[in-house]
Formats: sequence, structure tokens, C-alpha cells
Amino acid sequence: MGVVSVFGNDIDTFYNKLLEGESGVTPIDRFDVSSFSVRFAGQIHNFSSEGYIDGKNDRRLDDAWRYCLVAGKKALVDAKLAISNSFGFGGHNGVVVFAPFKP
Repeated sequence: MGVVSVFGNDIDTFYNKLLEGESGVTPIDRFDVSSFSVRFAGQIHNFSSEGYIDGKNDRRLDDAWRYCLVAGKKALVDAKLAISNSFGFGGHNGVVVFAPFKP
């Protein structure tokens, strides 16, 4: 499993915060929200893609892609898999991205 979340970027922290019932929603501090009706969100703080994405590509990606790539690479490490591993006919690797949205 690989996690990048409002609770932290490791499985143990994420799991423990969920069990404690802690909310990851805080006042938005990444940009000016004075013109928005909603001023709270689940923001990811203290995130670093160092060691997961090279500098040139890191600068080209937006935050959502950085989060996905880092979480995916952490999941591969946790599962002790390499992208080059072959599962034979019909085998697949996958990544699930959960980002709830309500229009």
C-alpha cells in the first residue's frame, strides 16, 4: 500500500489517524480564499517527492500527479514488486486513486 494523504504520507500514521477519528479538514492556507464560499479543505502538507520523481519531471507535474506517482511507487516498494516483474498471461498491476468530488 502507498499513501499520500492529509494525515501523513506513511501507512501507519494514516491508519492511526483514521482509527482516532481525526479530521484532515483544515482552513485553506495555500492560496487566498476570500472570494470563495468554502474556506476549508483537506490539504496535504509536508509532502516531498524527492527520491521518487526526478527534478525535471517533478517541475512539470502538478501536485495531484506528484501525489499519485509517489503513492504508487510506495505501494510497489511495500508490495516488494518491481515494474519489471511479470505476472504471466493476464497479470496486472494497478493503482487506485480516491478523490471524492461532489458537484
